[in-house]
Amino acid sequence: MKRKKIVLLGCGGIFAVFVIFIVVSFSIIFFKNASIKKQALPVIEKFIPVVSEWNYDNCKKYLHPDFSDIPQEKMQLLFKKLATLGKLKSVGTPQLINYRTKLAFSGNGHSEICYMVPAEYENGKAQIIIRLVNEDDELKVCNFKFNSDLFLKTHAKCILPGRDGSP
Repeated sequence: MKRKKIVLLGCGGIFAVFVIFIVVSFSIIFFKNASIKKQALPVIEKFIPVVSEWNYDNCKKYLHPDFSDIPQEKMQLLFKKLATLGKLKSVGTPQLINYRTKLAFSGNGHSEICYMVPAEYENGKAQIIIRLVNEDDELKVCNFKFNSDLFLKTHAKCILPGRDGSP
């Protein structure tokens, strides 16, 4: 009978330690998430006007180091295409799309946060999707994408000649 009590107390103790560990882990993640969300908005507010100058070199300080693996010529070509939007006229309120934390037992985990930002340019409206990654307590843009009807129109003319009455 005493042996059963000892075994039950041991199992109960292990379970209690496990529950405490889970609660502490989720609390740490929750508070870290709130901190990253507060850090993300100022980075986005600074990045959009800079990227909207359509100069890749000016954006580099905001970009994740992985962008350095992309050939300079490809980035220049991308920015040339984006420049068809024209000058930035206004920026809407950033909307959170998703947030995730990748944990690793090695301690090399990181957090990613993604926002959609509506913007208006002189040649049309766009939605800017910006994904930020938190590494070494610094947020960097790891991905950005411009969605605009302007790009659909120019792309359609390239692949569908004759749709607008031309030969």
